[in-house]
Amino acid sequence: MFLRKRHIALAFMLKRIGERKMRMKIQMSVMAMLLMLLMSTMPIMLNVKLVEASSSGPSLVVDDAQNKIYATIGAKLGSNFTDKATATNVGSEELTGLLLGVFAKEVDGTLVPEDGTGWWSLDGVIWYPAPPLEVSSYLDYQVEVITGPVGGVTLPVGASMAQYGKVRFNRDVNNQVEFLVVIFKDVNGDRKLSDGDIVVSTGDFPVKLDIWIWWTTEIEDQGLFYDTIQAAIDAASAGQTIYVYDGIYNEALYINKGITLKAASSPIISGAQMRTTNYGDRQATIFVENAINVILENLDIESQGLGIPAGTRSYAILYENSSGTVRNCIVSPNTIGDMYSAAVAFWDNSVVTIEKCLIKNFGRIGIYSNNATSTIRDNEIIGQVYSLDNQVNYGIEIEDYTGPSVAEIVRNKIYNCNNTHPNPLWSSAAIIVDIWMYYNIGSMIPSTVSIENNEIYDNYEAIEITKGMLSHAHYNNIYNNPYGIFNWGANYNTDNATFDARFNWWGDASGPYHSTTNPSGLGGEIGDNVKYSPWLGALFATTPRTYHVNPTGTIQEAVSEASSGDTVIVHSGTYDEQVVIAKSLTLQGMGDTTIVKPSSADKLTTVLDGHWWGTTKQVAGIIVANVATGSSVIVKKMKIDGESVTTRPTGADFVTGIFYRETGGLIDSVNIIGITITDAGTAVRGYGIYLSAVVNTVAVEIKGSTLTNYDKNGIDIHGNKLTINIHDNNITGRGPLPSGDEVQNGIVVMDGAKGTVNRNRISDHIYTPETWWGAGILFIDSSGSAANNIITNCQIGIIFQDSSGSAQGNIVNGGSAGLLGIWAQYTKAGTWTATFVSNIVTGVHDASGYENAATGVQSWAENALISVKIENNQLTGDRLTSADGIFVGDFPEYGPAGEITATISNNVVSGWQHGIRLVSSITSTTIKGNTIFNNLGNGIYIESAVNVSGIHINLNNIQGNDAYGILNGGTGVLDACFNWWGDPSGPYHETSWEYMGEPYGPHFGLGDNVSDYVLYDPWLEYSVPLPQPTIRVEPSNYQALRLNETFSVNITMNNLSIGWRTVGVQFRLQFNSTLLEVVSVTEGLFMRQAGETLFIYYIEYGDYFYGDNIVVGVALLPQEEEWTNWPSGTGTIATITFRVKYQPRGLDKPKLTCDLKLMDTLIMSDKGEQVSHYIQYGHYEILPIHIADVNFDRRINMDDLMIVVNAFGAYSGHPRWNPIADINLDGRVSMGDIIEVVTNFGKVY
Repeated sequence: MFLRKRHIALAFMLKRIGERKMRMKIQMSVMAMLLMLLMSTMPIMLNVKLVEASSSGPSLVVDDAQNKIYATIGAKLGSNFTDKATATNVGSEELTGLLLGVFAKEVDGTLVPEDGTGWWSLDGVIWYPAPPLEVSSYLDYQVEVITGPVGGVTLPVGASMAQYGKVRFNRDVNNQVEFLVVIFKDVNGDRKLSDGDIVVSTGDFPVKLDIWIWWTTEIEDQGLFYDTIQAAIDAASAGQTIYVYDGIYNEALYINKGITLKAASSPIISGAQMRTTNYGDRQATIFVENAINVILENLDIESQGLGIPAGTRSYAILYENSSGTVRNCIVSPNTIGDMYSAAVAFWDNSVVTIEKCLIKNFGRIGIYSNNATSTIRDNEIIGQVYSLDNQVNYGIEIEDYTGPSVAEIVRNKIYNCNNTHPNPLWSSAAIIVDIWMYYNIGSMIPSTVSIENNEIYDNYEAIEITKGMLSHAHYNNIYNNPYGIFNWGANYNTDNATFDARFNWWGDASGPYHSTTNPSGLGGEIGDNVKYSPWLGALFATTPRTYHVNPTGTIQEAVSEASSGDTVIVHSGTYDEQVVIAKSLTLQGMGDTTIVKPSSADKLTTVLDGHWWGTTKQVAGIIVANVATGSSVIVKKMKIDGESVTTRPTGADFVTGIFYRETGGLIDSVNIIGITITDAGTAVRGYGIYLSAVVNTVAVEIKGSTLTNYDKNGIDIHGNKLTINIHDNNITGRGPLPSGDEVQNGIVVMDGAKGTVNRNRISDHIYTPETWWGAGILFIDSSGSAANNIITNCQIGIIFQDSSGSAQGNIVNGGSAGLLGIWAQYTKAGTWTATFVSNIVTGVHDASGYENAATGVQSWAENALISVKIENNQLTGDRLTSADGIFVGDFPEYGPAGEITATISNNVVSGWQHGIRLVSSITSTTIKGNTIFNNLGNGIYIESAVNVSGIHINLNNIQGNDAYGILNGGTGVLDACFNWWGDPSGPYHETSWEYMGEPYGPHFGLGDNVSDYVLYDPWLEYSVPLPQPTIRVEPSNYQALRLNETFSVNITMNNLSIGWRTVGVQFRLQFNSTLLEVVSVTEGLFMRQAGETLFIYYIEYGDYFYGDNIVVGVALLPQEEEWTNWPSGTGTIATITFRVKYQPRGLDKPKLTCDLKLMDTLIMSDKGEQVSHYIQYGHYEILPIHIADVNFDRRINMDDLMIVVNAFGAYSGHPRWNPIADINLDGRVSMGDIIEVVTNFGKVY
């Protein structure tokens, strides 16, 4: 076989073959008879495009579809290459006398037989000459070679046969050479493809032909081909690339120049040879010595004979004082059990990259480095699981035996480096570093190793290192290793140093196990001197990420490392630090057991400007959220303790527990204490939470948090770009406070901020000198609403200062300190609105030198236009106060201070100096539907600065006021018709005044007194009905998800007026006992607000009239004289807890429902009268459960499977019988039940 262009030695059994044209004359009459014969014997000649030579890459190309080989750039004198062909009989008959023919031609040139020398072989060992001849068949080609044994080859059906061909070029062939390979039946026995012979490889039938280039190496772009890899290496120059074609090369390679050795297909290198190294004789398959940039690529190194004789130190690949890359290789030294064997090694200042390789079947070490620099990335390293105590296995070993190594170990998968012996002498590990230093062998310098993004699992140890302070392991998945990371000290543990193993996944969100610092960790065990916190809560590729921190690490480390959208979970413990968050993330603790407590002001090094009263102040926060874009930050479930910050932090004006600067987000379930800066007095103010935004438009929600023992204000909010939602918090001041201390407030919203303040409990904001008053909720130069808050023991409950807003459903009890309940006051011109609806105010007392009241509005600005609505409030004084129930006017009194329009309706006002007091600046006022009684002075008092022409007082209950029901001290005649005065006879009017020319009065009714200039006639002969309360079931709808689930409903009273003087409540709640079981019935706090109670309940099943029901009664116990306090507002009468008793199985089943229906409801007054009211029912439903969801948790997982498995084979009465495991309800637990779980495994619904 031979050619004349640089090409390949031929493969010997091909698919389609050409045959020379027949030159016989054929009679027309027999043409049809010969047609099939012609089709089977005529060679198929195809026009094939010239295969273009590549500027780089292998130049020998196989076109298996056409059974051709191309030497695309020819070949140089002396070049050798070999091919392998395999023929398979895929037909239905045995074939005999088969030969292989190779036809060659030089494109744009001429080959002659003398241009090459050929051989053929059946086994690649014994070779036979194959002399090239001039072509006799395929005239399109120039040279032919016919190979095969005498008489040809017999090929049974289904059998295969391999044949090798080799060619040596006897001259330079500089053009492309094309080879065609055919298999033919030599019918006439002349060892030529001649007339009458049958080509059997055409179209791969009946013989299928496969061809490879074999045992051939090539120096790229040179046209130089060699039989061995070492021959090519020896011939190549530095910088050249050698391609290695298919075949098993049983040779050991020595490389001392900077070449690239690259597989052209799938060659295997399997030799072994002793070499002299800097450490004595070593055995290697590939030895690279004193060479720069040696690249091994796509090779399969399947070493044979390494480690022989026993004790020989051996390596599949060894770099000494060299550099280079091993890429996409399989490295398999086949030395399992040999404790002197490594797959890849490099030492003595070598610089090597190992990437994308599969490393396996090594005896001791997968990759070894000593005094070298390496990058080890994207490899799969499969270790051995040894059972003998003296066997050990390391995926990667980095050593400093003769000098420190530098290694980057990235994105590798390392597993199975393990021991099963219970007490191995050596511990196998995925990665070990500087272990010889542990034994204090010589004076060693620690290596520097970066271990990142690796999968390390199913090893005995994951990482073992000595004195690892220069190394780290970050963002690895380390799991299913009994032992995680151990860091030893040099010289037998006398010189420990910390190894940085933060930011890893340990197989469980609880982190690694450490006996003292993380005993609840379920990951692999780690030793001392390993810094493992923060760690990851899931696989490192999971995004967004969750970081976990315990007190062995810092929160700031996790926060700084995290990306936007990540979560940082802070475990129980005390953290002495400031935390600064500059990205959108979630910071979540474990509740009060997670404590952030800086040990001194020196810890608060980050001080940022915050907005304050139109200017800026420097604020130091213990937790700081400062995101440039304003993106959301969530801080939740932790305790922040400023107790030890007793001095001013450098550069700070204020200190705060949490500081959100130009940042939105959520503060949830945080406990903030001790922000008092005790040694700083009032010079440095302390706040629980401080929010500021004047650049970024942001929203912040604060909920479920507790703030106590702060210096100035609990929550301080500043900036016109800020919207807040503050709800369900507990805020407790330090009051009462003496002169010289701070004037505290609970929540302050100011500087243009806006939002809602709802359902908070705020108390103890009292400044005893009363030169300043402490407030529960304070809006200043802002806008917003306050709803359903409970404010106690504060001098001011809620106040709007130069702010429009509303207060609804709040309970304000000033206790012994209250001076204002709910208030609005205006010092600036503008249009303002204030709405106070459905609030309860008590405990407002005398304020020396100041006007004060339970609720009201006051103006200090001449051009202020104020609209106030005061509706449905219950304002109850103690008849000992000089405060009024409702105050409307300006300050100073009788001066021009804007215009106030007031609507005062449906309020209950009692026990004050004056029930309603109108002072000045009143444009118009409507007073309607109120119950005003039992006040010390007047029910309604109108002072002299008021022109009453715009005031209308109608349809009110005015009774039992000590002085006057209405005293008109203003100018004009007051419209006060159609009011109830406490008696059908009307008010008592002792004097007379002239009205429209007629005397008006006297009238000696038995009702309240009335002054002159009040039009009271006609009056009402009955009281005005109070608003009807509602008894309702809350929540109104409840959907249960699983069997045995418990839930509670509250039976609530809503908007009960104190004027009803309620002393008793009754209800009956119907339910379905087939679906629900009553667990408990407990009394709520609503009735108890007025005194001790009698609470009664009975649970009744199957009652003839009511069915299944719970009947409940609550009554105030009798007082010594008479009742003086009555319940009012909104609250819980009783709480009923149910257990889900039945749930339909099968998602095809409908959900089941029942009404939680109120019946026989009664509200009784102290006069034994029933109070008219509304009722609202509840509704319950239970969704069906999937039949395979055995434990009813709405997911089908291992828990369900184990329940069924544990009851497998059981039946009713059997000791392992569990009826819920009988999924198909056939009375036994069988494989059918297990299959039902398995086929639905993983479903969540």
